[in-house]
Amino acid sequence: EDVRAGLLQTLKDLRLEYLDLYLIHWPVCWRRGTLMQDDADASILECWRELERCVDEGLIRSIGVSNFSRPKLEELIRDARVKPAVNQIESHPLLPNTELVRWCQSNDIAVTAYSPLAQGGAVFTDPTVTSIADKHGVTPAQVLLRWNVERGVVVIPKSVTPKRIAQNADVFGFGLDDDDMRRMESLDANVTTTPSPWSDVGPAAKRNKVLRPLLSAVLKPFFWIIKVDVQRMGRKGFISWAWSRD
Repeated sequence: EDVRAGLLQTLKDLRLEYLDLYLIHWPVCWRRGTLMQDDADASILECWRELERCVDEGLIRSIGVSNFSRPKLEELIRDARVKPAVNQIESHPLLPNTELVRWCQSNDIAVTAYSPLAQGGAVFTDPTVTSIADKHGVTPAQVLLRWNVERGVVVIPKSVTPKRIAQNADVFGFGLDDDDMRRMESLDANVTTTPSPWSDVGPAAKRNKVLRPLLSAVLKPFFWIIKVDVQRMGRKGFISWAWSRD
């Protein structure tokens, strides 16, 4: 019900008849109107089944996932009729996620990297990155993006500056050689730039084994009073009184 409603709202907002790609953002199932409150009556597979039906109806051409670990993907693929086309994960030189990238690619699942620039900062001035950038006459950001492209990973950088947007798109006029790629491997610090408290993948996973249930317990009384409808994010009704009717 929620999957189809969310999809139809998105199509309406974009004034489209279908989407090329639609993703499950996180492998979590929360009770309607809450955050981090597990719903024992819902499952990722149930959500996936509805996405498959939407594909059958021509509302979506491809479906995929985001932030799924290998075990979560294996579990989904085992029972799925349509294999995920994409797994969108955090990937940059500070957190390459190499094992997961290789496993996805070996199973014909494309990998898309969000936060491919590691949110900038110190990595842009790292001597390894700047020396490779100087070698090819490009910017440090272009080196970071090209590094993922060389690995066969799709990149989706964000910027609000026209000049930087153009530079981010201009990563196909040069390549990184084997020596460049080996040098970039030294940047792996197993550091995430998006430490979501519900994540069970990457360096935040160990911490979240403690933090996630703690936050869930702390937030529980809040949702006796307030409800949050994530499908209305940015719209009227996103946050409302728990006892109010839609």
